[in-house]
Amino acid sequence: GQCFDTGPAAPAEFRVVRWSLGGDDRMIFGKRVGALALLASSMSCQGTDSSGARFSSVEHGGVTTAHSQSPRWGQVQPSDRLLQFGLASGPEHLLFDRVSGVIRLEDRAIAVANRGSNTVRVFDDEGQLLDEFGGAGDGPSEFTLLRAVLRCQRGIITTLDWNYRQVRFTRDGELVDTWLMSLPNERLGVYRMSCNRMGQHVATGWGNAGWLDNPMGSYHAEGGLYVARSPTGPFEQIGTTPVADRARLAEGEYPHPFGRTTLVAAIEDGFVLGTAEDYAITVHTLDGDTSLIVRWDGPNRALDDEDVEAYLGWRLAGAEEAEHPAIRQQVSEFQLPESLPAYSDIRVGPGGVVWVRAFHAPWRPSRRWWGFLPNGEWAWELELEPDFEASEFGEGEVLGVATDELGVEAVRGYRVHLPRDSI
Repeated sequence: GQCFDTGPAAPAEFRVVRWSLGGDDRMIFGKRVGALALLASSMSCQGTDSSGARFSSVEHGGVTTAHSQSPRWGQVQPSDRLLQFGLASGPEHLLFDRVSGVIRLEDRAIAVANRGSNTVRVFDDEGQLLDEFGGAGDGPSEFTLLRAVLRCQRGIITTLDWNYRQVRFTRDGELVDTWLMSLPNERLGVYRMSCNRMGQHVATGWGNAGWLDNPMGSYHAEGGLYVARSPTGPFEQIGTTPVADRARLAEGEYPHPFGRTTLVAAIEDGFVLGTAEDYAITVHTLDGDTSLIVRWDGPNRALDDEDVEAYLGWRLAGAEEAEHPAIRQQVSEFQLPESLPAYSDIRVGPGGVVWVRAFHAPWRPSRRWWGFLPNGEWAWELELEPDFEASEFGEGEVLGVATDELGVEAVRGYRVHLPRDSI
């Protein structure tokens, strides 16, 4: 292969710039990277490994750019169901209602956030209830609406209430502390947040999203990018980033159905950031320095009439007939991009493996996840069952919730073998 070097990278403040509705910006770069995004698109050192997957990796100015044409080990399927529990009727602890998170604890128990009861339930693999704590209310260990259960620190069960109030418990359900997350310079607070097992957090703020003085029509919201270096904050701002593409119409404001949302995922002493504008993510230190740019060749994302009709059909199916004319009018007013978002979620698994979910929406479902090694190589493509929503990628397993055609939820886990012995 050949390498084309456009010269040294120029310094820049940390700012992620990308496509916006009606705009032309399409670069992704960060602090002290500057022209690196342009460099990455014009530099190619491609080769083929023994598996046939094409992968290139170029280092320039302390930043590595990795590019994959296909996953090294191709598509993998879950080998078998490791566990499943949840009933349509029976013992109350096995009746799930809007599960909002499933995680594996250090003692191999499974913690489930059940939003319907605002409780965290702890089980063994057979579905035997070991503990239950939380509840609806405004007390320190209670929830208005249980948003998630997370592993933000070893030995601690971390939960989030709807207003991003962090509530931490011991394994036995004893309250440790609470932290109402706040972001400097943000009128509306946290938009997205992720944490790692060292207790470090990364978040994006709402920025100008949702402001009543925004112009009518589609617009591109930008906000702050923040990190917290300890389990209970505080957050500090390290830069700015796109937040989401949104639409302000006469009857209200919404996330743009075909717009991008910036995603963040905390890793050890850093974070992964993706704008979903292209098949690319970036890896940064907690100070915002870019260390790795990851690019890959994903499927065609052209937005066509079928996508718009599918979205419209989904909206109409969930509304009264009297509302249909207003919905049709609303959809006709959306300013449409040329392409769909590249992906819709980012998770981090054991060993620093980053999992990126192909674009998913209720009218365009996808259970496909792409796995990337710490060096940026696209390693696997994982296809999960249509009724399953992944919550956590663990060591040799993936945990989440399955929902059948009657709406009955069950906690489910799959055993997943990820070949990587030739590394």
